[in-house]
Amino acid sequence: MTAMDNIAAGRTENSNVWEVNTEPTYHEEKEQSEADEEVRKRAV
Repeated sequence: MTAMDNIAAGRTENSNVWEVNTEPTYHEEKEQSEADEEVRKRAV
């Protein structure tokens, strides 16, 4: 929705898109092994 609002308003600066749902309550908890696997995937 924020991106659509930016387009409709003609904004080219989009940093507000990355500020959505940054609170810890919006993030899923992961098992340590899952987090380690994601780190390994990104490193390749």
